[in-house]
Amino acid sequence: MLDKSKKTGEVNFSEEEILRFDSLAESWWDPNGKYKTALEFNRARLDVIKAQIENHFGKGNLPPDYSSLSIVDIGSGGGLISEPLAKLGANVTGIDASAVSVEVAKRHAEKSGVSVTYKHMLSSELVKEARQYDIVINAEVVEHVPDQQQLIDECASLVKPGGMLILATLNRTVKSYVLPLLGLNT
Repeated sequence: MLDKSKKTGEVNFSEEEILRFDSLAESWWDPNGKYKTALEFNRARLDVIKAQIENHFGKGNLPPDYSSLSIVDIGSGGGLISEPLAKLGANVTGIDASAVSVEVAKRHAEKSGVSVTYKHMLSSELVKEARQYDIVINAEVVEHVPDQQQLIDECASLVKPGGMLILATLNRTVKSYVLPLLGLNT
């Protein structure tokens, strides 16, 4: 459950953004839905993420033993990143501020037979629990929070020594702004 404490610096989410994602959550995995462009983009993004993980944790050209890696996907949404990494054997936790997205992700993982732990919570709550992971992923989230530096700092503190942080967001260019809009509205 989300920590909705109102102390300055602790709550770092936008109710408006959560409501927007709640309204779209049921279509996370729909290849013809609002996220169809995100699904396509995710295939390429996962190749890059896996290459970075394999470069960091692998030995030479060999992939790492994914079963030995703990991963947290901050802002996991419907599980588009969490689920494929869990399929590789990683111990994956996906967290999201949208309870609806968490439920969609849980249902999809169960239907797919993939073991992922999904939680309705914020990164600040993991920080309070002093949790750390081999890999912390924050993809397409930082642009949705009021205090971006706070989120980045929280993500960095969740990385185990020798681990890695993967942070991804769209560029702030006209092209990067327009293309997702066209993809989400087609």
